[in-house]
Amino acid sequence: MQVPAKIRNWLQIPLLAEGLALLGAIIYAVQTWTYAHTQFSVLDEGSYLVKGYFFATGKYAPFADYGPWTNHMPLSFLLPGWAQVLFGPGLRAGRYLSVVCGLLMMVGLWLLVRRVAGRWWAVVAVGAIALSPALVKIYSQAISQVLVVCLLVWVLHFGLGKDRTRGQLVVSGVLAGALWLTRLNMFPVYFFLVAYVWWQHDRRAALQTALAGGAVVLLGHILLWPDILRIWVYWYPFDPPAFLQHWAQPADAPPSWVSGVDLGGRINSLLQALRFNFFPIMAVPAAWLLWPRRADWQSDAKFKDAVFLSALFALLFAIHAYATILTDHCVYCLTAYLTFFNVLGIVLFGVMFGSWVVEARGLRRGLAAIFVLVSAAAMGYAASDVFTAAFLSHRGVRRILFYEGALLPWDAAVWVVIENKFNLTYEQSFNLLWNGLRFLAPALIGLLLAALTLWLAQRLQKKFRYNVLAGTLVLFLAASFGLTPFGVLGGGYTGYDCGGDVLTSYEEIGARLAETIPAGSHVYWNGGHSAVPMLYMPDVIFYPAQINGTYTYRLGGDPDETVRYGFWNETLKQQWLAEADYVLVEERFFDQLTLSPDVWREIGKTPPLLVCRDNSEIYIFERISQADK
Repeated sequence: MQVPAKIRNWLQIPLLAEGLALLGAIIYAVQTWTYAHTQFSVLDEGSYLVKGYFFATGKYAPFADYGPWTNHMPLSFLLPGWAQVLFGPGLRAGRYLSVVCGLLMMVGLWLLVRRVAGRWWAVVAVGAIALSPALVKIYSQAISQVLVVCLLVWVLHFGLGKDRTRGQLVVSGVLAGALWLTRLNMFPVYFFLVAYVWWQHDRRAALQTALAGGAVVLLGHILLWPDILRIWVYWYPFDPPAFLQHWAQPADAPPSWVSGVDLGGRINSLLQALRFNFFPIMAVPAAWLLWPRRADWQSDAKFKDAVFLSALFALLFAIHAYATILTDHCVYCLTAYLTFFNVLGIVLFGVMFGSWVVEARGLRRGLAAIFVLVSAAAMGYAASDVFTAAFLSHRGVRRILFYEGALLPWDAAVWVVIENKFNLTYEQSFNLLWNGLRFLAPALIGLLLAALTLWLAQRLQKKFRYNVLAGTLVLFLAASFGLTPFGVLGGGYTGYDCGGDVLTSYEEIGARLAETIPAGSHVYWNGGHSAVPMLYMPDVIFYPAQINGTYTYRLGGDPDETVRYGFWNETLKQQWLAEADYVLVEERFFDQLTLSPDVWREIGKTPPLLVCRDNSEIYIFERISQADK
């Protein structure tokens, strides 16, 4: 490909790439600080923070009997827990830890990609994260995603490449072991790293890497033995043998919560996950379509790097897609799960730069065209909310939808407009909009954009004489990169947006609760999906099984066995209500409790937890003493 002289001159300006990368880091920093303050807290975040603080302060031990349900490896809880020990319990410490980890991840990503793919692809890598509101928002919450991706990037920084020293490989192994102890779903990284080091370097280097990482994993298991067996038995695919039954979930206590998501919902979950991780995920099939013959690689080391990254990505994508789309574990978690490892796609595409297939005709070019068309149509379908809202808000479109020649008011409901125009019922108009305009039209828009990309690639190929296959894929990725900040892709991730200063709001509510409820009181918690307010009452006694709310509530089961594992049921619910001194309940969850006025009296309520959510006040009920009756 012939690059115009003016562009070549720009690319050779000293420090230009570094300056743009720094600008990307600044953009990320501003966003992550903002999102850390403005997103409301969710159940997982409250779980990590509350359990982490309990574990870090010794109130409970991970995986121990009669403590909180430890559903992940210990470092995912202990890291935010230790941060709260240092800087005070609460959402602020957890969110700021995520901000720091996100910035460390960005630094590591820039160093890694700059070394293996060049400074300009490092700019693209930084920009791919910084320009995606979806990714920045996820990495700004106090959940394990940002911890994992930070560790993964630094594992690759110290371990990827032929130029790594033995000391750097050992550090990479240590970090891979820490990654394993943070999230069990990332344990393949350790084994793939060891195999890769053996292949790229030699058996001795692989042994040193394996021992370094294995020592970290072994130490974690020794410190938590034997109760850490719970996490392994939980994911054991068959009925556990008798000697492991003590660490298995109670067999007679089925969960009360089931996903109930149909096939359409599962497909939607997959498409939304790809939409919000579009550029880094789509870079992988694009790289595979450009895969050259072995003799055409820049170096044998680059080939091994690409094989390692491809295989690791393929396995991680498969197991996370299976755990979400094909089971009832957490169907709509795939968007967040992909952010554990989506950076692999960015690194892979950069590693292959310069080794792309030179000429490709027939089947490969046809597959590339199909890939572009299908991907664009799928993303148009997934982003139907954006297209539909823009379409229906257009004044010209609304002017067409009139009744008997008289225009309806501009603020009339869409359903009213359609019903009047086409004489349809509400249900009929809803189905028309949902199945027609909402999905099919955006898919067609995606197809048209993809067709335009293919046509433009052909036109530019004649002018600049480049490989049309590479040009098509690069142009497609460049278009997705440019669209990442907007609603059609990363900008459409708005589910947790709230506004205001959420951190201050939680602190004020927590202070109010701490002033009202005396230390040592037993408190029944039904105060919302996130248990974060518990952190501001460290001297109050909560029932740890309630941290995960309905997700740990079981139907039946022996009460002692159920609570020993970290679950609860109706018997335990009534027992705790009978012995609690106070009940905290968010207004929108009133229907989940029946509190007798002869036993409980309302003594106050907090201001709304969130400015973006109605009925978010927490009501405080106190047990009526015998003397007051």
